Amino acid sequence: MTFTWSILVIVFAGLLKGVTGFGFGIIAMPFLIHWYQPKDIIPVITFCNLISSLIIIIEKRKKEIITAEIKSLIIFASIFTVAGVIILKYIDNTVLTRFMGIVFIILSVISLIKRSNTTNISRYTGFAAGAFIGLLTGIISASGPALALLLNRIKISNAQFRYIFALFSVITATIAITGYWYADLISYSSVKLSMSFAPILIFGSLIGKILNNIIPNKVFKAITIVITIIASIALLIK
Repeated sequence: MTFTWSILVIVFAGLLKGVTGFGFGIIAMPFLIHWYQPKDIIPVITFCNLISSLIIIIEKRKKEIITAEIKSLIIFASIFTVAGVIILKYIDNTVLTRFMGIVFIILSVISLIKRSNTTNISRYTGFAAGAFIGLLTGIISASGPALALLLNRIKISNAQFRYIFALFSVITATIAITGYWYADLISYSSVKLSMSFAPILIFGSLIGKILNNIIPNKVFKAITIVITIIASIALLIK
């Protein structure tokens, strides 16, 4: 029964990824954490993020331009992703669960903020944001809303937004998975779950792309975020 519910969560999270381009982790994690140990499911979510982001990169026929500021952001985030993996290895499961509940609520609210496209990011902003986003990637594999908030401030097109997001996820997820492996955080069960969830995630993402032309992005996103907040509150109560 647990696996059945897990499949439904992955499909729903995949739909969000297909519609908005991000948000897989903040949807899937608060639910899956009720059935799996945090340190067992986090590598699985990271692997799923990697697969879904690779699909976006492969589908992009036109490669978008990556500015020096974005490159710096990715570099800093990559470095601090390793730090996040180290923290995950040694943090207590109870503390981790409560931390995740609070962070998911904050990120869910952040993800509702409208894109402004008002300014560029400085080197110092890129460093601070990269460090924070990298830590979130390594610890809980759910840095999407924080990265989206930062990209919202940059004057870029929707196509650039989606491409940068996918490229960022591919690089940091690859580093995180490598770190999980060396930190002995990847078990046989996590590999088995990842292989089981991958085709389901791909299916959900493809359906999400179709829904993107039917259901308004804002409506679908708002519904999923409200559900995530409810799940995160339940996580805190647990």
